[in-house]
Amino acid sequence: MKIRNYESKKVRIEIIPLIDVMFLVMVSFIYGMLSMAIYKGVNVKLPVSKIAETQKTENLSISIDENGLIYVDKQPVELENLANFISRNYENKNVSVLLFADKNVIYQKIFNVLDQIKLAGFSKISLQAKKE
Repeated sequence: MKIRNYESKKVRIEIIPLIDVMFLVMVSFIYGMLSMAIYKGVNVKLPVSKIAETQKTENLSISIDENGLIYVDKQPVELENLANFISRNYENKNVSVLLFADKNVIYQKIFNVLDQIKLAGFSKISLQAKKE
């Protein structure tokens, strides 16, 4: 009986398919991070608009829920204290203020909040709506 002398080949790890998988995972994470929106406000039912757009800059979120309660980045604030609170806690007056008001909030309440925001020195104010 003849015994064959086999030369064992070195085991190799193919790296090119691993690189492809790593790029796919990296692209998935990047796409996921870009699609996330930073929202600091209270969850309210927004009115619908056909021309609503999404903003991607740093901003201050002020929310009015269906009961008329006002929140600044999820922190409840009274209407009378709103101007003092935001001017004291947010020194950068060039930041955009996003006003999220529930669709059932009284119109006058929205204007009272807008007045307080203007008294605090903020001029870049936008009312938020969800796209229809």
